[in-house]
Amino acid sequence: MELVVIVIFACALSHTGGKITVTVQPEQKLVFEKHPLVIFKCNVQSNSEDTSKFTTRWFFRGYGIDINEETVLENGSRVDKYKMKMLDDEGVYELRIRNINRRDEGNYACQFGNKVKNSGKLTVGTLNDNPYIECYSPMSTSTCGKLNISCTASIGKNIATSIIIMKSHKYSSTSAVTVYSDVKKQSDGAEEVFVSHVVNVTGLDRWQFWCVANHTILSNPVNCSTPTLMTPKVKINQRADNTVFECKVEAYPPITSYQWKLCRNSRKEQKTETNGQVKECEILNSTNSKLNLPDNNGLNDGFVLICEVENAVGTGHGNLTIIHDNETKNKIAGVFNLVKWCIGALALLIIFLIMLIYFCLKRSTSASGNDVVGDQYTGLQLDSIEQEHEYQEIGRTVTLPKINDESQYINTQTVNVESRQLERENDNSTYLSPMYGNIG
Repeated sequence: MELVVIVIFACALSHTGGKITVTVQPEQKLVFEKHPLVIFKCNVQSNSEDTSKFTTRWFFRGYGIDINEETVLENGSRVDKYKMKMLDDEGVYELRIRNINRRDEGNYACQFGNKVKNSGKLTVGTLNDNPYIECYSPMSTSTCGKLNISCTASIGKNIATSIIIMKSHKYSSTSAVTVYSDVKKQSDGAEEVFVSHVVNVTGLDRWQFWCVANHTILSNPVNCSTPTLMTPKVKINQRADNTVFECKVEAYPPITSYQWKLCRNSRKEQKTETNGQVKECEILNSTNSKLNLPDNNGLNDGFVLICEVENAVGTGHGNLTIIHDNETKNKIAGVFNLVKWCIGALALLIIFLIMLIYFCLKRSTSASGNDVVGDQYTGLQLDSIEQEHEYQEIGRTVTLPKINDESQYINTQTVNVESRQLERENDNSTYLSPMYGNIG
């Protein structure tokens, strides 16, 4: 199927020889590579002369076409690339060209007899391996709320490309809106085509502009976008001595103007105009991003600086308050010191509580882990059941636990003791307290 056809002209440039007129249609034709068939028609008209005695020939780039010169593959069969035939008795001669490629581009001329000749031009378009489009906005045009959107595309050779400029909000799901469109033909000798359009961007914060290139031979359009438009966001940085200030800005397109303002904090510092009105702020003589105030303009009680910037989208402001009041400074310092002391005291309290909990847990664990046997008569703590039995044998020496690796011995006196018999119940040994007699 034919992809692109340039407007067919019914009447081409004609040459006359005597009373014979030859016309080739179409005068210009554009197709793409691998197009299956192109047809040129040669119309011969004569008012009186007999045309049967003349012959018709076709030429390509000045050389006569031999219909048996070349064959091409079509539907699995070999066929002649060129075919010529006369359609009717009215003088219409047809040239058919099959399986178009870049070598077929050029002029095809029809010659009737020896003198009369006319031609039609065949143009073959090709698609780039990597078609692309680029968009940008020259910075010099971002003034007075206007921005120049420029699109540069390269789709292929001898291709008429549709280029559209659209806009859309970055955080909106609504469809993009077309603001401009144009059709540009990329000729065989051109590397790119170019489209430019000036748009109004005032108030279009967070919007983007798109360049879209499309053609029927493309499976999908190619596109690109400008950076997101942004109203200026301003922050003022200062040097430690409060004499040099800088206005930091985030915006697109870039800033077109800076303006600094100084506002007084104290009523006694405010200037009075000749009409009696109080002037609270004044515009400073600085139109760039940096400001120098060597003596703070003699303001003893501090001041407020305002940096006002503008770009094509809108205006942004940044404020910075400078305090020179010693009393206020002392109050602020006192608050900071109090906060620091409170934080330190809280930290010490937390550490104390952690240590207290740790020692309590350690002591509890130590007490539950020792298996100590006590003597029921004297209250002595013995290390084992064996030592308890040794100690309860009257008249014998009892060995106590070692202290500092030295054994201590206790000599007991012999006594006469009347003790009760031991009674056992249910195989559980129960010892009754002995009854002591007179000790001699």
